Amino acid sequence: MLSSGTPAVERSQSSVQLHPPSSRVTVRWLAALALACLAQAGQAQQDELSECLGRLAADARFAPLAGRIVLGTLPDPPPPAAIDTGYPDAAQQKLVGAWAAARTECVKAAARVGNAMYRPPLVTIGIEAENRLLAAAEVLHNRKLSWGEFNRERLVIAEAQRARIAALRQRSEAQRSLHEQADRHAREREQLQREVEEAERQANAARAQAAQAQAQATQAQRRLEEQRPRPYSKLPPPRPVRDCFRFENRVICTSAPR
Repeated sequence: MLSSGTPAVERSQSSVQLHPPSSRVTVRWLAALALACLAQAGQAQQDELSECLGRLAADARFAPLAGRIVLGTLPDPPPPAAIDTGYPDAAQQKLVGAWAAARTECVKAAARVGNAMYRPPLVTIGIEAENRLLAAAEVLHNRKLSWGEFNRERLVIAEAQRARIAALRQRSEAQRSLHEQADRHAREREQLQREVEEAERQANAARAQAAQAQAQATQAQRRLEEQRPRPYSKLPPPRPVRDCFRFENRVICTSAPR
C-alpha cells in the first residue's frame, strides 16, 4: 500500500573539490570544466535511470500491468492513451504500489550516480517528472484515477518533461556558442597582441641596426680623416740680415738675405 505522501528523492550535497591547474586558470577553463562535468554526470545518471527502468519493464512481477500501463520509460513518441475507464482491482492495486516503489528506488539510485556535488539540470528534470508520475500512480492506486486517466496524465507529464529538456538543451547550446565565440575572440586578441609585439620587436631591431650602421660609418669617416695627408704649410719669407760697421765717425749697415 502506498502512503499518502508523494515519494520524494533527497538531494545530497558533498564537499568534493576540484583542483584546476595552478597556472593560467581562466574563466574559459572553468566554464569548459563545468560543462564537461555536467555532461558526463548527467549522461551517467540518465543511463542509470533508463537501465533501471528497463529492468523494471522486464520484471515478471508486473506482467499483469503490461496491458494497462507502460512499465518502463515511455517511448518517443509515446503511444496514444487508450480509452480505459476501468480502475485497478485489489490485486492490481498491490502491483501498482510495488511498481511505484520500484520506480522510486530507480530514481534514488540514479540520483547517487556521478558527481554528488552537483546535480545536472537534465537529471533534475527527470527526477521531478518521476515524482509527478509517482504521485499520479498513488492516485491510481487509491482508485481515484482510471487506467485511461492515468495514462493521459502520464502523457502530459512526459510532454512537459520533453519541453523542459528541449529548452535546457537550447540554453546549453546558446551558452556553448557564447563560450566558443568568447574563446575565438580571445584567441584573435592574443594573435593580434603577438603580431603587434613582433612588429615592435622588428622595428626596434631595425632602429638598433640603423644606429649601429650610423656609428660604424661615423667611425670609418673619422679614421679616413685621420689617415688623409696634411698639406705642407707655407714658410714665412726670410728676414733680412743687417751688417753694420763703423767707418771713421759713421755707422754703415748693409742688408743681405740669409
